[in-house]
Amino acid sequence: MRACHKVSVGDEDLHGEVTAAIYATGAKGQAAAIRAGEVWGRVRNAAKGLLPVDDKGLVPVRRNPDLWELKWKLGRLGQFRMYHAEPGGDPAMVGLVFHRKDVPGADADEIKRLQNGEMDRSGKRYGDWVNVLWGHQSKCCTHCVADIESGL
Repeated sequence: MRACHKVSVGDEDLHGEVTAAIYATGAKGQAAAIRAGEVWGRVRNAAKGLLPVDDKGLVPVRRNPDLWELKWKLGRLGQFRMYHAEPGGDPAMVGLVFHRKDVPGADADEIKRLQNGEMDRSGKRYGDWVNVLWGHQSKCCTHCVADIESGL
């Protein structure tokens, strides 16, 4: 199986971003855990290459063609994005940034500006941490997506 590593270097932590983004919607307890499970399940499927070929929820990042975007619509919680790279080798996939796309109270131009900032942040995160493999350890990495992910 291909490894999918969650960036976790210093204060930059993808796992924490997923948790914070879901909780920021007001979701709590079991409802929040179910949504986090949906996120990590899709990430696992992407890492295994199990997303459908015509999946419109996996596209190249328009501001950085070396990065990819996974999309979610989590019911009433809204739309979310994760930017990742597939650098080849170990890890095969690196989750860089997770955020909520449809920020409440923001108009379309503001949402686009904010999303562009997140895309730029993911590119910076990639470049800043590629030389230390984003905190990845080749064996028993505690920051790789496991078969069972308890997140919240």
